[in-house]
Amino acid sequence: MGSYLLCTSKLAQNPFQTKQLGVELYSAEELCYYIVHNYMVLDDDFFHEDLFIFLEKLGLREHALHIRKYVEKRPSLELALVFLLREFRYYSEPEIHDFQMKFAEYLHLSLPERQFMKADFLLKRGYILSAIQIYHQCEMLQKDPSFSKAELFRVKQHLAIAYLRLGLVEEALDCFVQAYQCCPLKQLLQQSYYFSLLYEKPLPEALQQQISEGELRQWTKAFQEAQNKANLIVTTGPVASIFTKDQIKKAQRIKEYVEQAKSEYRHAIS
Repeated sequence: MGSYLLCTSKLAQNPFQTKQLGVELYSAEELCYYIVHNYMVLDDDFFHEDLFIFLEKLGLREHALHIRKYVEKRPSLELALVFLLREFRYYSEPEIHDFQMKFAEYLHLSLPERQFMKADFLLKRGYILSAIQIYHQCEMLQKDPSFSKAELFRVKQHLAIAYLRLGLVEEALDCFVQAYQCCPLKQLLQQSYYFSLLYEKPLPEALQQQISEGELRQWTKAFQEAQNKANLIVTTGPVASIFTKDQIKKAQRIKEYVEQAKSEYRHAIS
């Protein structure tokens, strides 16, 4: 789950694997946590037979029966999820109410907006291929009356970032071109130029023609200065001292660096 949860119920020997993200759940508490923090990827298929079998194996047969009977009445997904959260009482009633309001607000958004938010959610959590797939689904919604050029611009821009995370630089730069055609912002032009320098790929001609000679000099200088600072940190900063051939010194320096990082973290949150 990526976090430690206080679980008072029985833990499963064989976890329940969610279809949406492939996350393994071992308790009713983790199930509730998963729902509250991943509601954007949930759909009606969430309440399938494997879920009820999982709860029964946890010794929660009565709870599973209550939820099953309620789901058989075909309520909305929102109400079904709220019913499950109340059944296990891992969250307080105010917390469940906040979740319900947040989920209801999400469901009232237009389909393109929901899809875009889902793709961003997946991208932030590292499910890059799934995010790219949904971004492309967003592109297919261009005929939707609620889908504006500004939204298409966002889709193309974020799709470019997803491609960059996979190392697909040419595909990313192509998306930047399409984004610029939707909304010719100077900031996007500068961002595209920096990426072309970083990955040593030529900037597409459609974007290159939009940059003046003065901007080209200014942006190139700024990029080089940032690169020099980064190189300086790597070669002279606290991490650089770790890279030594002396294994005893290396172990000691790693320990010192970790302790310093912990100290800085404690200071930051105090």
